[in-house]
Amino acid sequence: AAEPLARDLAERMKTMPHGDHGVSSSLLAAILIDEKRYAEAERELDAAYAAFTQGSHHSEDEPTDVVRGYVDLYTAWHKPDLAQHWRERLPARLNAE
Repeated sequence: AAEPLARDLAERMKTMPHGDHGVSSSLLAAILIDEKRYAEAERELDAAYAAFTQGSHHSEDEPTDVVRGYVDLYTAWHKPDLAQHWRERLPARLNAE
């Protein structure tokens, strides 16, 4: 039930001048991972990562949340090499989790 609401939010945020669509795309990706819709989740994480790396309107933790999203995605999708690639991008303090 949350997926249509999160998708609508992500689409609306993309149209706003300073919309934080990185957060909304990351949220939608988490829902899609839970629904085992991995290719769609990957696209949303790609959008979130691009939003965070191209802009400066985010908190320090937000890009880390997207990296964790990639780790979660590729772990669930049984792609351990990709999960490890993203796990290595986590700050050292979080990499042990």
